[in-house]
Amino acid sequence: MAPPPPPPPPPPPSGKAIEKPISLAEVNSVKPSTKPFIPPTSVKVYTIASLQQYTNSFSQETLIGGGTLGSVYRARLPNRKV
Repeated sequence: MAPPPPPPPPPPPSGKAIEKPISLAEVNSVKPSTKPFIPPTSVKVYTIASLQQYTNSFSQETLIGGGTLGSVYRARLPNRKV
């Protein structure tokens, strides 16, 4: 008895085909940027005195929770933001 025929080949992948593959020389010729990536940020610095004022001297009433880096307190800033 003869072995069963092999299964048919899988269908070609759907989507766009690569018309011009990138050669290894092209990949190696790309130089990475020398500028470090700095994400856009906005930082406000507060003194300990102002934080004591905004958190009611770090009272238990303003304690939100704690973690491995310390306690977290709710602060009421002068512009009424929490």
